[in-house]
Amino acid sequence: MQRIRRRAERLDRPRQAGIALLWLAGYSTGDARTKYVAEAETTLSGEPPPVRAMVVPLRAAVLSEWGEARYAVHLLETCHAELLRDGYPQPSLLLTLRACLAERHLRQGDLERAAEYAESALRLHRGGPAVLAELTRSHIEVCRSHLAADRFADAAASVAAAYDLMQERALHPAMAHCLLARARVRGRAGDVEGALADLGAARETAWPDDVPAITVELAGEYLAAGRLETAGALLDQVRPSVAAGTALAAELRLQLGSLAMARGDARRAAEDLRAAVELATGLGERGVLARALRPLSELLGETGRQAEAADVLRDGLLALGAEPA
Repeated sequence: MQRIRRRAERLDRPRQAGIALLWLAGYSTGDARTKYVAEAETTLSGEPPPVRAMVVPLRAAVLSEWGEARYAVHLLETCHAELLRDGYPQPSLLLTLRACLAERHLRQGDLERAAEYAESALRLHRGGPAVLAELTRSHIEVCRSHLAADRFADAAASVAAAYDLMQERALHPAMAHCLLARARVRGRAGDVEGALADLGAARETAWPDDVPAITVELAGEYLAAGRLETAGALLDQVRPSVAAGTALAAELRLQLGSLAMARGDARRAAEDLRAAVELATGLGERGVLARALRPLSELLGETGRQAEAADVLRDGLLALGAEPA
C-alpha cells in the first residue's frame, strides 16, 4: 500500500493515494490511524461525495476512541443522509455506514434506531468472512500482477475493489450487533426461532470481548423457550469469562437464578437472584434490578419468608426511584 501511495502521489492521483491511506488506516491503531485518517481526508478533499465519504467511518472510529461517541453517530448519520439526498447510494459505503450506526445506537441503548439501520445493513451484506477473505486475496493478487506489469490504473482499480471487501470483512463485529438488534426485535415480537438464529450468528462473528454478553443473552432466550439444558450449558460455558462485580455478572446471576427456578431448585434460585439484586443495586443497573426483584420477592414469599420478601421489594423499588411510603 505504501508503494501504491507513493506512486499515486508522484503521478498526481489523489483518489488512488487516498484509498491507499484508508487501507493503511484500516490496519493501524492509535496515533498511526489518526494520522492516516487525517491525511486521507486532506488527500480526498477534492473528490466526489462517495469518495470523500469513504473516510467517514474511520473518522467516526477515531472520535469514538476519543470518547466522542455521540459526535461519531452524528457524523455517520449526516454522511448517510447526504449520500442518499444527493443521489450517491453506493452499496458498500451504505453497508458500512448502516452497520456502524446500528452498532453505535445499540451500544447507546436505542434499539429502535439500531434495528432500523441493522435491517437495511443485513440486506446489503454479501457473505461470510471466508468468502470475503477469498475475494480480497484474489483482488490483491491481481493488483500485484498489474503493478509488476506497470499497469498502475488497473492496479488501483483492484485496490479499490479489495478495499471495499476489506471494509466489509472488518464490519463483521458491527454486523454482529446488527444481528443482535434484529434478534431483540424478533424476540419481542414472539419469533423465538428467529431470535435464537440471529443471536447464534452474532455470537460467531462478534469481537471476543462481546461474546460473553451475547452468550448470556442467548442462554436467556433458550431459557425463555423452555430449553433448559441448552441454556444451562451456555451459562456454564460462559461463567469463567465473566468478570466479577460487573453488569454482565449481575445479568449472569439473574439468568442462573431463573434457570434454578425453572428446575425447581428454590435455594439456589434465591441465592443467585439475591446476588443479582445486590450487584445490580450497587452498579445502578436498573434493567437487571427490575427483572430480578419480582421473582426473588415472590420466591421468598412462597418459602415462608414474607418479611424478608417485603424488605427486598421495598429496598429494590427505592433503588429504582420509587417514593418512600
